[in-house]
Formats: sequence, structure tokens, C-alpha cells
Amino acid sequence: MGYLVGLLVIALAGLTSAVLYAPRQSPVVYPPPQGSAIQESYFAFQLKSFRRSLKECAEYWEIPWYRVQKLIDNNFEHASKDLQCLIRCAGVNSGWWDDLDGLRYTVIESYFQPDEDDTCYADRTKECIDQRLSSCKTDCAKAYESFMCYLQQYGSLKSSEEYIPLTRLEAIQVAVDCINILQVSDDLLNQISQGEIPDVPEVHCLYRCQYLGEGVYDTQYRFNFSRLYIRHYDTPSPEFLGEEIYSCAQSTLEANSDECTGVFRARECFPVSDRPSRTVTILTTAAGVALDQKRCEPPIYREPYLPEIPFIQIDPADIFTCCSDVDGSCKVACESLSLVKLGADSNAKGWKLHDLRSNCAPTLTPFWDCINTTLGSVQRGINWPGRLCCSLGMSPRCQNACAIAANQTELAVGCRHSDEQRLYGCVQRQEVGDSCCATARTSECLQACKDIFRTNQTPNRQQRDLLQSTCSNNNSNILLCIKEYIEVTENTNLKHCKQTP
Repeated sequence: MGYLVGLLVIALAGLTSAVLYAPRQSPVVYPPPQGSAIQESYFAFQLKSFRRSLKECAEYWEIPWYRVQKLIDNNFEHASKDLQCLIRCAGVNSGWWDDLDGLRYTVIESYFQPDEDDTCYADRTKECIDQRLSSCKTDCAKAYESFMCYLQQYGSLKSSEEYIPLTRLEAIQVAVDCINILQVSDDLLNQISQGEIPDVPEVHCLYRCQYLGEGVYDTQYRFNFSRLYIRHYDTPSPEFLGEEIYSCAQSTLEANSDECTGVFRARECFPVSDRPSRTVTILTTAAGVALDQKRCEPPIYREPYLPEIPFIQIDPADIFTCCSDVDGSCKVACESLSLVKLGADSNAKGWKLHDLRSNCAPTLTPFWDCINTTLGSVQRGINWPGRLCCSLGMSPRCQNACAIAANQTELAVGCRHSDEQRLYGCVQRQEVGDSCCATARTSECLQACKDIFRTNQTPNRQQRDLLQSTCSNNNSNILLCIKEYIEVTENTNLKHCKQTP
């Protein structure tokens, strides 16, 4: 299962950050957060420094630290291809890079401290990115050049832990947890799942729980507007950093004796980006997921599960030790097997095993016992929607762990969430999509719905038209469920400034 909302309270040293690495040019000012040097409630969100992300990635990719330190000493310049991929890994780990979406600049900004006397840092950084990324061919190069533009043009790299925003799917999981914790009634869930947000105490507290879980609200220090700005990385809203919204929200909270009601009313102070394209759609989708989880029977379209196969603990790193006991053409056929492909495509299994049987003698009993044990683990979770994401694993160990997993708990055997955020994001997307499409009454609607969730990209016109034509008559609830995935908002944050003589 995804994140569970916890109740652990930790102390932070403060949001005013020391400089870890100084760029060649003068640093520039990052808008100061409201309510700095405070204690935060720690729920589903993460706080992480860039150095920690870098060290985790170096350990994960088995890159000696002396090479990383040498890169740091050289101001990250002239990085080799593997070290460029290390920076990309740190970007994924820190939440500011995604291979599908590219650079999330509201997130990466929080890792740099601009100089207070520089007024053109944003414009310089944008120009740098536009120039450098045009010639980049790989995701590693794109992430690296984006990072270098911020290091050299935006400001100094901080040493402090910074807020990593939740993806939409992670936020949906937080909402599902809040629904379960607060025991929201089925009647109310039905209303919310249809896009209706009643103005009632239960909904007020659901909003409060959601904001707590995402780390943008604290019971003592109230809203953290710097984090709200970062939270909306897909629809940036600089208004969150203005005094007007801060004063409006504080006044609204003080005017309501009930905290839940105050939080619910204060959202009216937020920019349009949070009404309704973010929180409402998160709660709408989560309500549908929560209702699906309460069903006694699976949806009628699902194929019957295979007979229960016990979970066999296999070390994902050593899963192909079967191949080490044979040689010749048998070894070649064995090593050509891909657990990821077998786990995602049941049709691939037949011809792959035919190739194995043709090259490996039936008398190789230990070898076949090993193969059967491995394939049994793959087959056991063949209906888990997360299998489609296994190729996104950053290492063979994680990919193999995904290929034999039947849920997110088993996925954690070989895939650490902090290192595999893209994989986990895809898994959560597929699980939400599986629940969202569960009520499809026709195979055509089911397929059109599933296609929406295949990638993290905005559905194209053809996909949307097909969804509308196949699901509009008898499956309007599916259209509501996936509404958030077809809304597109143009990003316009960086502004041109007048060049000084």
C-alpha cells in the first residue's frame, strides 16, 4: 500500500539555509518562506537535502564517493556520462526531475539560494536552459544541464533539507488514508466521487487531513505557503508567496473557532490552481478508490485469479543463478529471459519457454527446479497492474523484484521508494487506473480507460475522443474519475526583466 499518514513529529533546524556549494556567479534570492524556523508535523511527505540525495544515488549505483567529491570540488563541471546520470538520479530522488515531465522548476528553486541584489537570475536561468537542453539527447544530459544552469545562473546550492512534494497519485493515496482514518461515510463518499464537495464538518476535516498529510499545513504554525507553491509544480502559482494570500488565510483561520472549518474556508484565499484542479480532483478520485476497496466482489470484467501460489522469497539480485549452472545454448537461452517482459506480457511466456525447452535438456533437474520456482513467483502476481511499470526500475535488482511482486509491499523487497520515485509513481498510477476503470461496463470503455493511464503524459485528442465515445453513455463515473488526467494548464512563471546597462 502507499503512504500511511503517520503521527511522528520531528524538529527541523529552520528553513534559512547554509550554502553548500557556491557558484561562480553571485547567488540570487529565493522568495523567503512564511513562518521559517518552525517545527513541522511529519506525515506522508519527505524532507531531503541535495547532498543526501547525491549520497544515496552514489551508493545505489556503486559510484565511489571520492569521484563524487571530486565532481563537487570542480563545481560539478565536465561530468562524465555516469556522473551526469548520478545528477539525474539525485534530481529524481529530490523531486525536481522526471523523465516524462522534465524539470519541475518550482521544486529545484527551493534547493538554491539567490543573491538579494540580483534581479535577473530567473531570466538568465531560463535562457541557459533553453540553450543547453536544445542539444541534449539523453535524460541524464538534460537533467545535468538543467542542474548546471541553476547552479551557475540562479544561486548557491543549499545544504538544508528541502520539501519534496507528493505526486498526484501519492496525494490520492494520502486522501484515501484520510478517508479511512476519519471514517468518512459511504453516502458522503458517493457525493464526493461525483465531484460534489458538501460544505459539512466531515469534509472540512477531510481537507485539513489532506493538507496535513501533504505537509502544507501544521496545527501550530498553520499554512506553509512556500510549500504550497512547491506543491503546485504542475501549475505554478507565485501568488502563494505573496502577502495577500498569507493575510487572507491567517484572518480566515482566526475568524473560525473550529480548526477544520477554518482550513476549509481558508482555501478560498488560494489561487485558482487549487480550486478545483488540485485538491477537489484528488478527493474525488480518492473517494472512488475508497468505495471500490469496500466492495465485497470484484468487478465483473476482471478475469478470475489463478490458483493461489505461495509467495516464495527469492533474492532479486540472484534470480538468474539458474543460468550459472548450465552452459552453451542453454545458458544463452536462459540469459535471454526477461522477467520484466514475462511479468507484463503473459503472451510472451509461451514462446520464450519454448526456446528454453529446445535448448535445455529435461535431465537438468536442478536447473528446471530453479526455473519453475522463478516462473511460479512471476505467475503468482500476473494480475497486479503495477507489473506494467517494472521496466522503469533503475537497476536490474529492482526490475526483477518488481517482476515477481504482487503488490507494493513485496515491491519494497528490492526497490527503495526514495530511489525509485518514477517507478512507484507509475505503480500508483496503474493502481488508481485499475480502480478507476473497474466499473467499465463494456470492453471498449475498459480499454479506452486503461489507455489513459498507460503513461504519465497528457492524453492526446484521439484518446480523449475515444474515451468520450465509448464511456459517455453508461460510464459517466469513469469520466469523472479520470477528469484530472485530461486537464492541461500552461506553465508561465519565469518573467522577463529589463536588462540593466
